[in-house]
Amino acid sequence: LCLDYVQDWRKLFQEFHRILARGGSVQFSCGHPAFDAEYYDTTSYFSVEQVECEWTGFGIPVVMPSYRRSLEEILMPPIEAGFSLKQIVEPLPNDDFRTADPIRYSQLLHRPAFLCVQAVKTTIAGNS
Repeated sequence: LCLDYVQDWRKLFQEFHRILARGGSVQFSCGHPAFDAEYYDTTSYFSVEQVECEWTGFGIPVVMPSYRRSLEEILMPPIEAGFSLKQIVEPLPNDDFRTADPIRYSQLLHRPAFLCVQAVKTTIAGNS
């Protein structure tokens, strides 16, 4: 989920492409755009926008800024940088989660909170 804190994914994936050998891969997870758009009540789904939420699970509340983006803004930066998408997963909650938080477990069975992507470097810089 660390990429949620990076504003410009195009520069980031260009750098991943630069340092990886052909066939190298990058795997990342991020907030699912459908979940995030509703959670942050966005009026600008197609924009990359800075959002924030308050974390309270560690004692003192902490306000955490991050970036919310559309599905296109998640998938196009790696493609434009020369990666092919190998796998996309919208993970379901597991049985341990059902035991720990049955209400959220039920909600997450109907709308994913996360998106996981594996992308493979398939081109050399400047080539398609």
